[in-house]
Amino acid sequence: MHVFLVSKYRVVIIGFAVVRYISLMKWRCALFECCFACTTSDASTEFDIKSQLPNLGYTELSSACHHFHPSKNLGTRAYHKVYHGILEDFREVAIQRLSASEFQFIEKHVEGCRIRILSLLPHKNVVSVYGYSSNGKEFLLAHEYVPNGALHNHLHGQGSKRLTLPWDTRLDIAIDVANALAYLHSNGIIHNQVTSHNILLDENLGAKVKNCLGSWQLARGPSGFVSHNGEFCLNFKNDIYSFGVVLCELLTSKPSYMKRENLLDMKLATFTISRIENNALEEILDPSLGFESDPAVKQMLTSVAVLAYQCLIHDVPLRPSMAQVLEGLKGIREQRRDLNLTAGKLPQGYEVAIKRFHEKKEKTRKQFTREVEILSLMRHQNLVSLYGRSSDDSDELLLVYEYVSNGSLSTYLHRNSGNILPWATRLNIAIETASALAYLHHSGIIHRDVKPSNILLDKNLSAKVADFGLARFLPLGDLDFVTHVSTAPVGTPAYIDPENFEFNKVSDKSDVYSYGMVLFQLISSMPSTVRQGPQLFTLANFAMGKILNNELEELVDPSLGFHSDSSVMETITAVAELAFQCVQHPKEFRLSMKQVLETLEGIKQGSWGFNQIT
Repeated sequence: MHVFLVSKYRVVIIGFAVVRYISLMKWRCALFECCFACTTSDASTEFDIKSQLPNLGYTELSSACHHFHPSKNLGTRAYHKVYHGILEDFREVAIQRLSASEFQFIEKHVEGCRIRILSLLPHKNVVSVYGYSSNGKEFLLAHEYVPNGALHNHLHGQGSKRLTLPWDTRLDIAIDVANALAYLHSNGIIHNQVTSHNILLDENLGAKVKNCLGSWQLARGPSGFVSHNGEFCLNFKNDIYSFGVVLCELLTSKPSYMKRENLLDMKLATFTISRIENNALEEILDPSLGFESDPAVKQMLTSVAVLAYQCLIHDVPLRPSMAQVLEGLKGIREQRRDLNLTAGKLPQGYEVAIKRFHEKKEKTRKQFTREVEILSLMRHQNLVSLYGRSSDDSDELLLVYEYVSNGSLSTYLHRNSGNILPWATRLNIAIETASALAYLHHSGIIHRDVKPSNILLDKNLSAKVADFGLARFLPLGDLDFVTHVSTAPVGTPAYIDPENFEFNKVSDKSDVYSYGMVLFQLISSMPSTVRQGPQLFTLANFAMGKILNNELEELVDPSLGFHSDSSVMETITAVAELAFQCVQHPKEFRLSMKQVLETLEGIKQGSWGFNQIT
């Protein structure tokens, strides 16, 4: 049965939006293919290693490791052995020993440009290469020695040399690796072998990425960096996926491939994704990290798991950039979004929630100040009220909010959570959230982190929008507020307006996109990313596909009575159409938040409200 298009008037509007959406998607696909199309490599990009690295002399390197004495062997990796040595100038080195045929194999595949990479990039989180030597029969490459070895050994190895890595250390390691990869990517370099084997730990447990012999440097074309390796195309998002696997290893202490009794080996990424999608992340987290006894650690682990999930998403263009991953990890470490909330009572008897900012760093102070500025000015029944703050001379940064007893909407939007919200309640929550956002936009404020976990429910299940740490004031222009501000994307990746990802511009329509995602979740009870076979999609893309294919019933949560109640069917269909328009590309085809609110109120009243969409 056709349940998507309800009236002739709406057919025209939705049809126009669909045509524009399909056209834009084709254009975006063509642009993506152009940016990452394979091209023929230029001979001018090839470099001889002898012209790029100092020749340290075969005798010196051989003597440095006692002529490859077994006691100096650090292990065998892939096609080469590695030895520990000390140069004549007392630098400690790790010496890769390759036969002439092995090195010729490398040269054949690296086409010279990877050798240049080894000497090109000094960075605190990238293992330095000091020099080379050769005697005609074998080739030696001297690297910086990193004493605590590979991350893999400490997460999955055995023996006395294995170090215990607490959560704070693991998070710092993740940030160090992301920092190195973001630096490589900014220079057009894809590492191409991001694994826990290739992440080394120094004496302070700082991380250094090694083994750039497998890397690729992309040529810069008119549309950005363009890749070529003779057989298939690479882009930076390959490293993003691999880094997502490393994040899973840090969270779980499990190897990238897990041995399971009576079953084939399973990818850790696949298993972690399934646990997140089934709201069962705790089943796979390493209990030694202390999340069971420390709510702050649990919040951070959950946030990193969500970030890993985004890195592993099958829809490659929708994976965050490494710069965005790095920013997200730093934000988690600095407690920008995941802060301790404790409940209590004021002397007057008011129940309150107290938000505690752990570190008084500049970014934390900015978040604290921003929330105070916005919530001190704003008064709305669907915004969380700010009761007070700590004084300027206090040792801690504290905000005191009204206590919202039923927690966040996100806890009610898992099909297996046991907390079922009927459709009428969900529609009210949608209207109240839209009312709060319309009020903010009218006041020149964009929230920038609209998602179910930032929508709280009071004792009557009424919605209150919370968490203004990422909010921005739109500056005033000649005709009221300006249309956008230029800023790097922040927030939760699946909810971020794709145009914000592309152009670093955020506007009130960015909140509308995020709100459209919330509407789809209210309809479906699905997470922000959805698996379909082997592929992962953002819920927005998944839902639009269902609507375009006239398969709306496959999107709707079956507990809502879509097939048994004609009124529910009609209102859900109307809200689905509205959500579709909220996530349109480009943003000019989206409604304003005021139009969204008026439409929802019309839907609830039975007048639909689509006369507002013109």
